[in-house]
Amino acid sequence: MNRLNITSILASIITERDENMQQLVAQLSDGKKTSGSPIAIRFKPAVRDFVTLVSGRLGISSAELVNILVEGIMRETLIPRQAVITHIHERFWLLMDEHRLSVLDVARLPLGLGISV
Repeated sequence: MNRLNITSILASIITERDENMQQLVAQLSDGKKTSGSPIAIRFKPAVRDFVTLVSGRLGISSAELVNILVEGIMRETLIPRQAVITHIHERFWLLMDEHRLSVLDVARLPLGLGISV
């Protein structure tokens, strides 16, 4: 049984890493944008509506949302250690944003505890 689902696709990405994939990951890690012509993707209506709704709520384009999601999949499957480090950083700042703490406020936090930076 060869069913395509998220689990089988992720397993395939992880187990079939090759030099080409590693080069793409290196470009992603270096922040380099790959060149190439745009591709057209046809989504199921519910998926298209979801992407449009979420991207609109975030104030970004649908293409940017799809890029962020695919880059996340690349990081999670091909460079999991970097993904963990990135998650720690992102979650920390998400927590600080929820508490409406600026970068300066965060820098001052250790002072209230008697700790210096």
